[in-house]
Amino acid sequence: MTTVQVRQVAGLELEGVGAVRTLAIDLAPGRGGRGAGFEPGELLLLALGGCMIHNMKIFADRNDIALTGVAAEVAAEDAETAPKRLGTIRIRFRLEGALTSEDEARLLRVASHCKIHNTLTSPPAFEVAVDRGMLHDR
Repeated sequence: MTTVQVRQVAGLELEGVGAVRTLAIDLAPGRGGRGAGFEPGELLLLALGGCMIHNMKIFADRNDIALTGVAAEVAAEDAETAPKRLGTIRIRFRLEGALTSEDEARLLRVASHCKIHNTLTSPPAFEVAVDRGMLHDR
């Protein structure tokens, strides 16, 4: 099981705590925040791009594919209909190395099987509850 914690620091500024790292989460000043961290939508896109690149690199290394570098630009537009959410997500990869068109196709195929992509395309069940304990008890 993967578990993280998100805590309010001040105003809309939050702290995300994982197993070994923390990061700042906030909104842009024009949206009521101070711009002190990543916005939630950015984190989702970063997770997707990172997951897909990890799948590509692991697959390339295990299959002797000459992928020497990879980067991704992940962009999303807001959906035009309710409920409020991201709509179309576009991902553009830059691949470096002596790759054939078959290598590129295989890498794109394996990238689309990463856990985050699978989660977004086959949504999980959600369970939401309130814990009335004190915040500093965590």
